[in-house]
Amino acid sequence: MTDRQLQTAIFVTAVLGGVLWLAGCATGGGNDSTDVDSVAFDQQYFSPAINWGRIDKITHAVSIGLNSIDASVYGTAGRLPDCELDAEALAATWRTAGYPTAVLLTKEATRPRIKGALITALQGLSDGDRLIVSISSHGGQRPDTSGDESDGYDEYLLAYDGPITDDTIHGWLDTVTNNVEIVFIVDACHSGTMQRVAPTVRLGRRAIPRGFRGQLIMLAGCTESGTSESTGRGGAWTLSLCSTMRAGRPIEDWYWLASQLTAADGAQQPVYAEYGDVTDGFRKSSIIDK
Repeated sequence: MTDRQLQTAIFVTAVLGGVLWLAGCATGGGNDSTDVDSVAFDQQYFSPAINWGRIDKITHAVSIGLNSIDASVYGTAGRLPDCELDAEALAATWRTAGYPTAVLLTKEATRPRIKGALITALQGLSDGDRLIVSISSHGGQRPDTSGDESDGYDEYLLAYDGPITDDTIHGWLDTVTNNVEIVFIVDACHSGTMQRVAPTVRLGRRAIPRGFRGQLIMLAGCTESGTSESTGRGGAWTLSLCSTMRAGRPIEDWYWLASQLTAADGAQQPVYAEYGDVTDGFRKSSIIDK
């Protein structure tokens, strides 16, 4: 894999993902024509436990961080110092808020396992419920074969065992039920291209199901041509998100404050993007209520 295809990146938070690119195609360079199967991901891996008894709005979360990737697949281990710290920090925040959260770190973060966790997390969610996906990993680029990228490159994230590409994203998004809200946090190089600045998303054509039924807001750490900074304590974008997160603060305001903090030194420029019929109620809702 060339330097252009594999550049260091730091975090998520994916979602939404990014998501949104949560699981991939064939190993190695990836072949978008083939989706990967998910593996069973038991709800016991979520903490606190998923409560199927509905009282009010439900929020689930999946937090992913890779400090390295499989050298037998990529030809390099691509070591990163603090992606796991990012995943664990965000997971701790969601769990403190009472959101059932699954954490996948490095070797656990394979494409089938990520896809399985996302499918489990979506179970039981309906109109107005929410899924938070965060991913901290490498990002990469490769020549665009579909003609839908203005810079001539497709961007993607890396799971431990292979790239996360359009077909799996499509398969996962196609399971989203009506008006489920997805917040996808990504701290990785080349992440911004996955969504165009609101109100539309620019994913590969195969990634988006016709008639996508959910609402998705992505908070990416950098533009499609940029890189995300690592501090050794966590990704710069993730640290900014954590330091500006407040109970009751609207998502759009939270993004703006975090992006100003991250972009203060000029090293990277975060990106906000939307997909689906995102309502003002979603934009102005808070990521945590208490």
